[in-house]
Amino acid sequence: MHRLHNISLHNRFPLSGELIRWEKINQLFLLLALTVAFFGIWNVGQQIQIIYASNPAINESNDSSNLAFHIYDWIVNLGIYDLGGVTPFAIGLLYFIPLVLVSLLACEFWDWFFVKFFNRIKDGGNLSICFIFALLLPINIPLSYVILGISFGIVFGKFIFGGTGRYLVSPVLLGVLFLSYSYPSLFNDSFTNILSTDAYLSMPMQEHIWSRLLTGGQSGFVSIATVSGFWSLLCLTALLVLRKEYVGVVIGALLGLWFATLLLNSPDKSAVWQIQWYWHLVTGSFAFCLVFIATDLTVLPITPLGRIIYGCIFGFLTLVIRIANKNHPEGTMMALLLTSLLVPIVDWFIVMSHQTILQYKRRRAL
Repeated sequence: MHRLHNISLHNRFPLSGELIRWEKINQLFLLLALTVAFFGIWNVGQQIQIIYASNPAINESNDSSNLAFHIYDWIVNLGIYDLGGVTPFAIGLLYFIPLVLVSLLACEFWDWFFVKFFNRIKDGGNLSICFIFALLLPINIPLSYVILGISFGIVFGKFIFGGTGRYLVSPVLLGVLFLSYSYPSLFNDSFTNILSTDAYLSMPMQEHIWSRLLTGGQSGFVSIATVSGFWSLLCLTALLVLRKEYVGVVIGALLGLWFATLLLNSPDKSAVWQIQWYWHLVTGSFAFCLVFIATDLTVLPITPLGRIIYGCIFGFLTLVIRIANKNHPEGTMMALLLTSLLVPIVDWFIVMSHQTILQYKRRRAL
């Protein structure tokens, strides 16, 4: 009987009361993530090809991708490495596919574990979770760390709360944050690299760097999600066209960034404090997280006004953490974690305010 009771977890979603509709939403996000991954894999493969061409021994001491390096070295020795635009994509796949497969195997193991020993029903959505998780990881991260991160996120972020529809924080977000705080040296913060110089303060250089970040300006062993802000913003546009319920979150996030810029920007401080709000759309993982993690229906507020407030808090905290805290220059995922934890409070205040207004109107009508 308690197995059938678990089916009710899908009723948590106000806009997808049926399991079939929830699966369609998962498929939509997976399709959009494929769009980001296609360009990101090609770009990362191209950067890796350039790095190997200048220093072939750069990866010999890295346990994470020795297999991919040996495969690439074998391809080079065969003389079939120069295939035009196909070669960078193939190199990127050599690094990315193991991340997805290892994550998926770990998720399926924990899914089987909870079904076997805790009498749960089979929980879906593992493929989309693992795919988005892999996109946020550094491309050369050791596979053992991938297993550790996805296991922490899926167990402590999803299964112990009852599965899909009941967790408080996105499992993807929790797993990536666990790895970034436990092993900070693995993560290459693009935001730190960009702001390490004051060259962008001149207007021509500023416009050049912003456009390069928008179209794909990251280099080296970065995560695929942070390669190009353009594809994430393109997916965001498609998501808003197909799913109207996310408009409030996006509007709130942009308002939060803009408002935080008005409060914090000052010409009397260092160059970091003078960044305009639209820079944060193309640096780091803000655009990607806004599309694929901040729009998780499980953690979103249940009211339209609550979703606008949720987005405002997310955008505001992202800029505050990035600017004010030098130890965490990325800031996006930490801001999203704090915002997700505040969702029950936001819902409570909105519901209580509605009840107060209704009681006031009833008293006035008497």
